[in-house]
Amino acid sequence: ALTGERYSAVKIAGAAITLGGVALAQFTSAPRDPVREAPAPVDEIKVIDDTLKTYETDIAANWMRQIIAANPPAPAGLPPDVTSPLLSRPGAVAADGPDAGVAAHYGDPYREQRRLASGDAVVDLSHRPVVRVTGADRLTWLHSLTTQHLTALAPGEWTEALILSPQGHVEHHLQLVDDGSAVWAHVEPGTAAALVEFLDRMRFMMRVEVEDVSADWAVLGSRFVPRAELASYDGELAGIWAFEALRVAARRPRLGVDTDHRTIPNEVGWLTRAVHLDKGCYRGQETVARVHFRGHVNKHLRGVRGEAPQPDWAAYPCSGTMSR
Repeated sequence: ALTGERYSAVKIAGAAITLGGVALAQFTSAPRDPVREAPAPVDEIKVIDDTLKTYETDIAANWMRQIIAANPPAPAGLPPDVTSPLLSRPGAVAADGPDAGVAAHYGDPYREQRRLASGDAVVDLSHRPVVRVTGADRLTWLHSLTTQHLTALAPGEWTEALILSPQGHVEHHLQLVDDGSAVWAHVEPGTAAALVEFLDRMRFMMRVEVEDVSADWAVLGSRFVPRAELASYDGELAGIWAFEALRVAARRPRLGVDTDHRTIPNEVGWLTRAVHLDKGCYRGQETVARVHFRGHVNKHLRGVRGEAPQPDWAAYPCSGTMSR
């Protein structure tokens, strides 16, 4: 931190460089006493070019190379325009909105919903990013950061967890499982980068590694499968509309669909699924506990049941709003 009179005239003497996720800027301070020998104040930004002509930029470049060597760039996540190879199935109609990239349905959403509910079909969730956490401390570390009790999570047991803001607002929703050597989680489209960035900042001395592995792994039903093997899956499929209908019927909230940036877990029913009220401290816990034990919420997520004749689905274009 540059504070006090001595550093009151700090100026940027080098251009910031971003390479492999590392930002670098070189700083020079103006002298406190004009009589004292010191570098003259720098009034303009110097461009650091490929020739690295000056001593200062040589030092900066060497420092940058060391940082990059110690912290290689994370593998690329899921491209925003990726589409599932299972969309080539006969009758498949592409979804839109947050579920773009997979099938809304395969010609008969009602039948697909029944087959999905009975376990005879699986849903293609390959548009959802996959984040993997490895290391000996992964469960205790995630336990300290999320709303869920994870220290005793058994291998193969699925659960849900939230990451909250300091004010208790929901920032991330993870559906996760531990396989004995790593925690695998899938999250809402578009949220993986921010999640990985936050988790990386919170590693400190813990023995954990966080990766966005969406480019190599996909979610199919309740399994994580190599993305390269999606096209070869020949089992029965249900579209995302069927999956969403069952989710709504079960009153399971969805981040970004049933929530906004000010939602707290108490308002949407996450206390019974994604929050453990008896665990230790985590960010945002004060709000959750205070509202649950001493207060109340002014709004609740509620289901509305209606009756309507079955439509002719072939006459309707895909619309993300029809499954809500």
